[in-house]
Amino acid sequence: MFDNFPLWPAGASSHALPVDLLYIFLVALSAVTTLAIYGVVLGVDGVALKQAVNAWASAPEAEKAARFAVAEGMRWLEWGTRSYENFTLGLAVLLFAVAMARTARLPRPIPYLMGLSALAYWVQGWSAGTEGFSQTHSIAIVMGEVLNAAWMVWLLAAARQMAGVDGFMTVPRSRPG
Repeated sequence: MFDNFPLWPAGASSHALPVDLLYIFLVALSAVTTLAIYGVVLGVDGVALKQAVNAWASAPEAEKAARFAVAEGMRWLEWGTRSYENFTLGLAVLLFAVAMARTARLPRPIPYLMGLSALAYWVQGWSAGTEGFSQTHSIAIVMGEVLNAAWMVWLLAAARQMAGVDGFMTVPRSRPG
């Protein structure tokens, strides 16, 4: 199925060991878990927190303190869910980096950059869970994005080089007539 994909190891589809299949399952599970938690983050931040802040802003003066406490609680819930999402995303990136280091014929720094990106996600998760959205969290976000951009561009360049620039992800066109 994936035998012609540039980064897919030769024979992986037909010769995968049970350990390799378990590892692939763990990578997929961590990615799906990250997406599920991210859905919760979006619900808390985009819906619950917005509604709580709107209720606080439009509340009569006698209810403002109680409405603010609810909005603050929603913000703390957002910090907690964002923290878990960052931890699981870091795990998914690290597992993928290990898989790339073990199986793909790539320049060695790419999986190391991916591992550093995973570490940046873990710092984000730790700082969001302990400090909220702090300067440490912001720096970790920037570092993670820079590292992600570096390994993704390098991976794309390596894949293009492995497959040949002209043959990379091209779909043959049928000729009319």
